[in-house]
Amino acid sequence: VNATSQVGGTCGAGVFTSTVDVTGLAAGARSFTAVIADAAGNSTTSAAISVTKDVIAPTTPTAVLDGVTLTSLTASPAISWTASTDTGGSGIDHYEVAVGTTAGATDTNTWTTHTSGATITTGLTLTTNTTYFASVRAVDVAGNVSAAGQADGWIADTTAPTTPTAVLDGVTIASLTASPAISWPA
Repeated sequence: VNATSQVGGTCGAGVFTSTVDVTGLAAGARSFTAVIADAAGNSTTSAAISVTKDVIAPTTPTAVLDGVTLTSLTASPAISWTASTDTGGSGIDHYEVAVGTTAGATDTNTWTTHTSGATITTGLTLTTNTTYFASVRAVDVAGNVSAAGQADGWIADTTAPTTPTAVLDGVTIASLTASPAISWPA
């Protein structure tokens, strides 16, 4: 910022505190210094501090993977994704994951902080033979949120297949080295 401002503040325990409003500044990095002067005209300049105003959301997480089937009704499969990048300058702070019954939905589990490759085990109540979809979004240090990347879904399947009935194993075997033909209705 190429400007000189006289700002007020508070002084306590030998520390002067002031707030500078940067809402009108364009996005990017800025350097600030403080000049302290006394009534006699003596002054000292502080070391510069760097501040980055980040108003750009991170990129959307890609390659979101959530498995195919799972036999649990209280945990998700391991959910993973390709990391986002943050061109705004503040850096990625964390990722959030939601689960829904359609791609992009959050009706089963709302946005919660999550680590790639981990499973969701808190607050998840699934229904058997239902497809669920994980969505992932990135949040940067400035609080900007990316668009959500979606997985292709997994099925919560806790129902065992039925036992085959009427197993047919052939009638006679003509050789000790031959195998009988075994079949059953599906």
